[in-house]
This record gives sequence, structure tokens and C-alpha cells, in this order.
Amino acid sequence: MKQLIAIVAVFALASSNLWAEGEQKLPEYVLPVLQNWLTYNTEVVEACVFREQWIAPTEKIPKGMLLKFGTITRVHKGSVKVGHRIVLPYLFEISVGTWEQEARLRPDRISMVDGELMISMFNKKDSPEENGYRNVGDDISRFPFGSEFHKAFLIEQDRDPKLEGIQN
Repeated sequence: MKQLIAIVAVFALASSNLWAEGEQKLPEYVLPVLQNWLTYNTEVVEACVFREQWIAPTEKIPKGMLLKFGTITRVHKGSVKVGHRIVLPYLFEISVGTWEQEARLRPDRISMVDGELMISMFNKKDSPEENGYRNVGDDISRFPFGSEFHKAFLIEQDRDPKLEGIQN
């Protein structure tokens, strides 16, 4: 576990140095959106995603669902603990008339992931624990390392170490 945390820390330092050099400019909307997310979410964590599960659409639920399973590797804000497991669901709209075709083309599957690092923000009270995982819901306030939102997160972390955010 200590090695995993050390690897995450090295990656975070390297990525913060890359962004600090100003190689890319943030779109105007990114920082205000991130600050708003920080205002309304009680938990801000880094997680290492290690497995994905695709659930094909059905007649009853004509949406595809991708579940990303991860382990919390760092807590920036909140009371959840390093080592706890989370599941990050993503819902995909499928046309009502084509759900059968989509289910045939993309049947249920489970696959391992090479350790995708994500930042996830959520409210603990709205995130029930089921089968050893905290389900953080289909929320948009999550992003991978290296993204524009990750760059904004590093900037905001320097400006506001408590990550309280700004209501926009």
C-alpha cells in the first residue's frame, strides 16, 4: 500500500510540474465549475480504478452502465479512509428501439484496468455502502489525472488548501 501511495504521489508531483509550466491554458468554464463542485461535495478523494464492469441495456432499463471499481489512495477532504473501495457508475443513453441491438453488440463483461487514477467528489450521506464498495453515484464531479479539471484542481488546491470551493 505504501508503494502505491508513493507512486501516486510521484505522478501527482510530475503532473503538477507539467501544469505549472503553463503548457496549456484552461478553458474559462473549468475553474468555476470545479469550485462549485467543491462547495457542494463533502468528500474529495483520489482513487485508483482497477476493474470495470459493463452492464448491457435491457428492455426494462434501456441504458447501458459502466461501473468502475477503485480503491481510495488519498483523501483531500472528508472523512472516508484511504483503502476504502468505491464504485463509480456511468450511465449511457441508448435509443429505446435499439437497446436489443446494443445488448448484442456490447454484452455484459468485466475487465481489469491498469490503474486509472481519478479524482472523485461526492457526498458521503448520499453514497451508500453495498457489497464492500461505496457507490458514489452517477455524478459528473469526477475526472482523470491529466485532464483540464485535474489542472484546475491543482491550482485550486494551492489557492484553497481546505478545498471549500466557491459557490457560483
